[in-house]
Amino acid sequence: MNYDVKSIVEGTLMPTTAHSAEYVSLRDYIDTRFAAVDKASNLALGTLETRLTSMNEFRGELKDQATTFATKTEVQLLRDAAFTHVTKAEFIIWKDRIDEDIRSLRESRSLLEGKASQSSVNISLLIGIIGLILAFVSIILRFFGM
Repeated sequence: MNYDVKSIVEGTLMPTTAHSAEYVSLRDYIDTRFAAVDKASNLALGTLETRLTSMNEFRGELKDQATTFATKTEVQLLRDAAFTHVTKAEFIIWKDRIDEDIRSLRESRSLLEGKASQSSVNISLLIGIIGLILAFVSIILRFFGM
């Protein structure tokens, strides 16, 4: 193939017999590729900036939340202050009251469960009695031929 000097300088490197409308020059091709890479990198940069902005907002919220938490020393001071005003006898009385409340709640629950069981027994008994009555009526009708 024969290349002319003009096509080599322009970067097309096409044979002299080819039409210039069918081919893109090397310079145009490279410029197009650089433009595409530049556009893609700008798009990626924008996406990365929005992501980093949202991450920074999240970090800020965590930091604000962490400032509202009580520190270990503050909690220890509050606990010590609370227990210095309560004597051991008061603590035992308080614990006994809570235990009594828990015991009464357990008894109440057991009573309700027992009532539920008793009602199911009563229903079963009623159905059994009705069945017996129907059986006696059937026997009497068979023997006396009514």
